[in-house]
Order: sequence, then structure tokens, then C-alpha cells
Amino acid sequence: MKPPVEKRPRLTIFRRLVLSDLAIFALVAGVVLYAVWQFQRLHRIAAQLQHVDRPITDYGEKLADTLLSEARYEKKYLITRAPAHWEQFALFTQEFARDFEALAAIARYPALAEPLARVREAHGRYQDLVAEEVGHLKAGRDYAQGRYRREKEIAVDEATAALAEVIAIAERNTTDRLREVESATAAARSLSLAFAALLIVVAIATSLFITRSITGPVDLLKQRAKSIAAGNLNGELEPPAIPELRELAEAFNLMCAKLRDLDRVKSEFFFSVSKKLSVPLTSIKQRIDFLAAELGGALTENQKVKMAILAEESAHLIGIVSSLVELSKMESGLATYDFAPAPLAPVIDRTLEDVAPLAKTKEITLTSHADEPLPSVKMDAAKIAQALRTLVAGALKLAAQGGSVTVDSRAVEQGVEVSISARELAGDEKKSALLFDSPETAGAVNGDYDAELGWAMAKHIIRSHGGDLWLKTNPHRGPTFSFVLPA
Repeated sequence: MKPPVEKRPRLTIFRRLVLSDLAIFALVAGVVLYAVWQFQRLHRIAAQLQHVDRPITDYGEKLADTLLSEARYEKKYLITRAPAHWEQFALFTQEFARDFEALAAIARYPALAEPLARVREAHGRYQDLVAEEVGHLKAGRDYAQGRYRREKEIAVDEATAALAEVIAIAERNTTDRLREVESATAAARSLSLAFAALLIVVAIATSLFITRSITGPVDLLKQRAKSIAAGNLNGELEPPAIPELRELAEAFNLMCAKLRDLDRVKSEFFFSVSKKLSVPLTSIKQRIDFLAAELGGALTENQKVKMAILAEESAHLIGIVSSLVELSKMESGLATYDFAPAPLAPVIDRTLEDVAPLAKTKEITLTSHADEPLPSVKMDAAKIAQALRTLVAGALKLAAQGGSVTVDSRAVEQGVEVSISARELAGDEKKSALLFDSPETAGAVNGDYDAELGWAMAKHIIRSHGGDLWLKTNPHRGPTFSFVLPA
């Protein structure tokens, strides 16, 4: 007998989205098709207004002004006989001919053919009269000036009247086009509002349908992802009913379990290795000290230097192993803290006193500044002092000979913020401090594992107090180590 097959929910996320998309797509397609048709209609009307009706009006007004300018300079020339006035008359004549040809090229309405013909005929007659009168003047002949003046005025008036008729026809066409645009816009607006209202209703219904079944589980997954990113690997997600989200939740739970196992194995490994290394390293250090003391008189100066280097390096290695043991305790949750409300300023002052000899050897100015009053902080004073020593020592290591290190503390909304800033960096330290995202990466690249371990322990201490630790680098001002402790 076959085992019963588990039935999957019929509406998966994909099916939900497809159904909602199809409903919305049908409405949007109808709106788009109607909008395209209306836009094409409006585009044709706008093109007619832009490229025909409006240019006809502009050319008509410009030709009327040009014709009046021709008449004005023609009269000035007849009175003064100045060549400059004749040149201006000739320029306006050329401009009139050019603009008239442009107007004739776009004036495709049958109603414009007759007034344009009258403009051409009247202007040509005016030009002929001017040419005849100028010929009489240049030949020095007597002629009927009054007759020429009347005929020219008649020709100009006829051309101006014909241009006014052209402009009136273009303006009537423009008015008709604008009415057509208004009608099309009103129809499009009414139908678009109806489609929009229907689309809103469908979209809201679809969104509620999808949101109620998807966003709840997604929010849980998001919160769990933030929790994992913050280092919290405990707890499991309740698998939701939607197949895809259920599989994702199960993958989250499996990943957390494996991460917990990996973190536990790593902490146990480091703790075990560090404990096993500490005993032989301590024995080696003691024997080196014993040999140096027993054979001190028989050793040459070079041998004494080498023995001192061996003692110093073995002590350094023991220090690294001890730091690894302490860091492993912190990571595995075995480290103990004695929390108690206390002011932070005395802890900062004691820390600066502890590192003052190191600052003095490099001639570095060590200063502190605190805003008053600072709230009390619930903390383990010894652990916070350890983190502060690590950060201040790191800043001293980065500062150049004769530079400065400043410790600033101030009250913030979250609690108390402390910033350790190094100024006037040395060349190598500036490169290592400013080219990396954190002291962990800088220490790994430069081989400064003391700084790397110190930064990791300081970060664990601060986070165990509910605070946060970060590093800001500035190519012009140097690095700033900052942390916040909640009040």
C-alpha cells in the first residue's frame, strides 16, 4: 500500500502573484491602449498647432512688421537720399521675401490661398512703384509724387489687410484645435478616472490578499536574519504554511544549527589548543630565564642579546596564547562579568594613567575631554578598562612621534559615547589604518596579531555590555575608535 502523499497548498506564492498580476495587467492594458489612442490624437493636434497654425500666425505678424519697416525706410530714403536707409530697405525686402516663402510652404489650408496671393500681388506692386520712383529720382526727372505715394499706401494697406486675414484664419484654426484638445482631454480624464478607481480597488484587494498570507512569515524571516547577523544563533522559526516560505524557514533553522555547531567547535578548538600551548610555552620561558641567569657571566654580549630576544618573544607568544584563551571564553559565553552602575570618567582616567608611560616614550600628547554631567553606566569596570587600554594603545601605535591621542566622552541618547582619536599618523601606520575596514583586517595583513586579538576582545566586551564598537577612518584626520555603552 502506497504511503499517503502530502498535499501541497494549492495557492503557492507564484500562483498568488500570477493571479493578481493577470487581474491588474488586464486593467492596465485597457488603460494603456486607451491612453495610447488619446495620446496619438493629441499628438496630431499638437503637431498641427506647433508646426502649422502657430508658425502661420508668427510669420503673418512678422511679415506685417517687416512690410511697415520697408515703408518706413523707403520714406526716409526719399526724404534724405541717405544710402544707409536704402540698404535697410533692401534688407527688409529680402527678409519679407524669405519669410513669405516660408509661410507659403506651410500654409496648406485652402482658405489661405487667396489672401496669400493678394499679399504677393500687393507687395510686388509696392516694390514696382518704389523701383519706378527711385529711377525717376536718380534720373532727375519730374514725376507725380502724390500719385506714387497714394498707390504705394494702397498697396501696403492691401498687403497688410491680406496678412491680417491670414492671421485671423490661423487663429480660428488654433481655437478649433484647442477646443478639440479640451474635448479629448475631458473624455480621457473621465475614462481614466474610472479605470483608475477600478484599478485601485483591484490593487488593494490583491495586496490585502497577498499581504495577509506572505508578509507575516517574511517579517519573521527578516527578524531572524537580523538576529543571525547580530550573532544570535539560538531559537528556531516556526515553518509557515506557504511551501516556499516553509522551505526557507527550514533552511534557516538548519543553517543556525550548523552555525551553532561550528561556533562551538571553533571555540572548543581554540580553548583546547591555547590551554595545551600555555604549559610548554611557560616552561620554555622559565628555562630561557634560568639559562640566562645561570650562564650570564659566560655569555658574550651577542649571546646575551639573543637570549633576551628569546625571552621577549616567548613572553609575547605566551601573551598571545593567553589572549586566545580569554577570547575563546568570551566567544563560548564562559567569561564572567560583574555588572554594577558606575561613572565612566574614573575608568577613563585610570586607563590613561596606565598607558601614560607608553605615550611618553613616543612623545605623544595624551588628553581627555568629557561633557558634564555623564550618566552612570551599568558595567564591569575591569573589563571596560581592558577594552579602553586596547583601543588607546592601538591609537598610540598609529600616532607618529610627537603626535596626539584624544579621548572624548559625551552623553548621547543611547547612553555614553567614547571616541579615541589619533592625529598626525606616521607613514606606515597611516597606510595600515586608512586602507582597511577594521583593525581585524589591518592586523591580519600587517601581521599585528596583538591588535587583531585586542580588537576582537574589545568588541566582545562592548557588545556584552549591550553597546557597539566601530572604527571611522579619515585620510586627513586619522582613525577614530568609538563605542557606546547604554546608560
